[in-house]
Amino acid sequence: MTIPSLADRYSLLVCFAHSRREEALTSSQIADRTGLPCALFDDVAAGRRHFTAGQAAVTAAALGLQDAAYLAAHPGDDVAVIAMYERLQLLVEARDLGVQHIAARDTAGSGLAKTVKSRLALLGRG
Repeated sequence: MTIPSLADRYSLLVCFAHSRREEALTSSQIADRTGLPCALFDDVAAGRRHFTAGQAAVTAAALGLQDAAYLAAHPGDDVAVIAMYERLQLLVEARDLGVQHIAARDTAGSGLAKTVKSRLALLGRG
């Protein structure tokens, strides 16, 4: 897998940053949380702009992500960024479908549902 574009990574993070019972955050709401201009988030989502290191750090923190390198224009560790992207996809899917759905599909007994449920609980996203 190639590294997803910054626009795709940012959009997935925005999708991750709300609970199951809430709507996704708007650019305006993210701007309020970060103190950065709303147009920046619209431009990043559209692929017209990149975050500076400082903007990436503030945005990542506001959206519940500890590793701001995920939002870097040219992250140094592609494998780590791809892994984070896939992890966020899994967490978003688990949140949206519900842990019971994941548990029903965990027929091999790998404990996936338990892992997902514990991570969502830690993040307050259950």
